[in-house]
Amino acid sequence: MTLTASYKLGERIVSIRRGDTSAISEIYSFVGNAMLAAAYVYVGNYEDAEDVVQDALLVIVRKAAKYRTDKNAKAWINTIIRDLSKNKVKSRKRQRGNFAVAQQDLSSAPDVSEPAINRILAVLSEREKQFLIYRYWYKCSFTEMGEIFHRSKAYIYRTLIKLENKLKNL
Repeated sequence: MTLTASYKLGERIVSIRRGDTSAISEIYSFVGNAMLAAAYVYVGNYEDAEDVVQDALLVIVRKAAKYRTDKNAKAWINTIIRDLSKNKVKSRKRQRGNFAVAQQDLSSAPDVSEPAINRILAVLSEREKQFLIYRYWYKCSFTEMGEIFHRSKAYIYRTLIKLENKLKNL
């Protein structure tokens, strides 16, 4: 990418900062394929790479105000792609591990009736119920839940681990 092209890309990011929503589609048309290719190299499959690019576009919009115009815009976007890709790979590994544990748990799980579920739900706070619904019913990622609850992904992850442990001990 030439210096002029990187400068134009930086201008689009500054436009987003000013509220120009059409600039994000310009960024995507300008570097979307490169973003997808880079994400694919990191995550190894097309569906996850598309998710990473979509998340990256959201991050670009959210962090446009923090973009420094003296920096290379393409490098800034590549850093976002790299970080999100690493998170996606870690998330996939955690999900595989949780799936294996869930499979083991299901084989020895007791028959759960509606009254039992109601007793469990009675123990949970409203916030804990919301966390369970968003994570397991709507299948939201930690990133999505962080945006919904205005918390970091790490907070969401820790809270869900504590909640799962609380439920195991009931």
